[in-house]
Amino acid sequence: MATRNLTADDITDYTVTIAHGNDTTTRAVRAAYLASEPGWLLFKDHEHREMARVNEHLVLMVERLRVPVSADSDEGRIRDAVADSGP
Repeated sequence: MATRNLTADDITDYTVTIAHGNDTTTRAVRAAYLASEPGWLLFKDHEHREMARVNEHLVLMVERLRVPVSADSDEGRIRDAVADSGP
């Protein structure tokens, strides 16, 4: 698996659905990536700091709301060029 350096552009929004007895709760979390350790699902930022921790036994679903666009990708360069051209 190839690795790369993460930047603030890698931070995105996640929706986490958590079980509470017969009810569910939806929680929004901003993070660059997910990790796990025994019993926990961890949301971490681009500097590998923990942004949130959820008991893995309560998590029903995690949804990534948007895929970040790296500034050094073709799509990122096009996005930046369009933004710089302005009205």
